[in-house]
Amino acid sequence: MRKAEFTIDNLLELYPPPIRNTVGRLRRMVLEVAPDADEKANKGWRSISYGHAKIGYFCGIFPFDEWVDLVF
Repeated sequence: MRKAEFTIDNLLELYPPPIRNTVGRLRRMVLEVAPDADEKANKGWRSISYGHAKIGYFCGIFPFDEWVDLVF
């Protein structure tokens, strides 16, 4: 049996609305700049990672209870 996929929605459910809103704005900005990026939720890191076929991982969004980090 295959494990259920951990989605970005699953990740965002863990955080209050102001954090979810900030993450949403950052997601839009990253995908506006890099529309071909692969976006993936990471359960263990509690983050969203962005990669590209030619360059690999290039940034991540790390939500916390009171702030959000955008890491390059």
